[in-house]
Amino acid sequence: MRAQWAEADRKFAVREAARAWQRANWIDAAALAAIETAYADDSVRAGPAFRVLYFILTVFMGASATAAFATVLKTDATAACLAASAVCVAATEYLMGPMKRLRSGFESAASLLALLFAVAAVLSRVWRSPEWVTLAPAAALAGLAAWRWGYWIYAAASAVLFFAASAHSPSARLIWIAAPLALFRLLLQASESAGVAPRHRTCAAAVLAVCAGALYGAINPYSLEHFDIGRRMAQPWLLRSSALLTALVPIAFLWIGIRSRRRLLWTIGAAAGVASLVTLRFYVHVAPLWFVLAAGGTIAIAAAVALRRFLDSGPGKERSGLTAEPLLEDPGKKNLLEVAVTVARLAPKAAPAAEAPRYRGGGGEFGGGGASGSF
Repeated sequence: MRAQWAEADRKFAVREAARAWQRANWIDAAALAAIETAYADDSVRAGPAFRVLYFILTVFMGASATAAFATVLKTDATAACLAASAVCVAATEYLMGPMKRLRSGFESAASLLALLFAVAAVLSRVWRSPEWVTLAPAAALAGLAAWRWGYWIYAAASAVLFFAASAHSPSARLIWIAAPLALFRLLLQASESAGVAPRHRTCAAAVLAVCAGALYGAINPYSLEHFDIGRRMAQPWLLRSSALLTALVPIAFLWIGIRSRRRLLWTIGAAAGVASLVTLRFYVHVAPLWFVLAAGGTIAIAAAVALRRFLDSGPGKERSGLTAEPLLEDPGKKNLLEVAVTVARLAPKAAPAAEAPRYRGGGGEFGGGGASGSF
């Protein structure tokens, strides 16, 4: 990532944090204005709605133009994809460089097209090769795009493709366990380090979440018996050890997340805990799956309500530094779902289709002056 992109993102992150501090009444309006002045930048940034609109339009126009040129010029698919990818790379560099459009939607669409065209060019040559030959180049390209442009979705895709590429290796399950354990501390530090660009911190957090999912999938007893991750290992002693780890790993993530005040870790732990309960249902048939899921959701809601009341009852509505108050959350982002539901409910209902005219028997009518009849 270019130094100017990282610097612009740092300034943007500081301004966003200052607005959150002002909403929490930690600073006043004068301090907020001073921070925004000190950390101002001239990058072009659009709102969320316009970013989505510009993104969709750019992707549609880029894909349509590439298909049209390839059809008219009768170019080889690989050559057309490589040429389109090079053009999109240049467009992304220009939009994020001289034009300074870092959050406008145009640059993200151009980067996505560049990545997709590059992957398509590679796949057109290795389509019938083994899966690891097909997926490994795509993982490398997605990782390179994440490193250069800082989009977390590319980093997550690179990690997913890496684990998918290694799935059919004889030692795949060992890779799925060893790689997350080896990278855990490094990714956790990178996701919080002030020396790392904000976008790269988000990329590290995304890769950490994918690695946690791979680790859980590798030790889950259901995957040992049914999923083709390396060699299938269904020995009784191994299944018992796997069941124990499936119960302990969510608890470990929750404990580390709560102790270190890291929301990402306790979110991973909560998701892994739900997955463990669902796994338990396949081995201990206490009730139908829908009932287990409904009961689990009810218990989770009850636990959340109880935890909130416990935190609110403490001095200053906090206990041991934990609080349920939304101190630094943006209420605008929080209410997006409510606005969407409200708009959907206010939308006019579709008018019923007009009944098509059809023949009706029974004859006509005649008469006048008070007399009438039919024929």
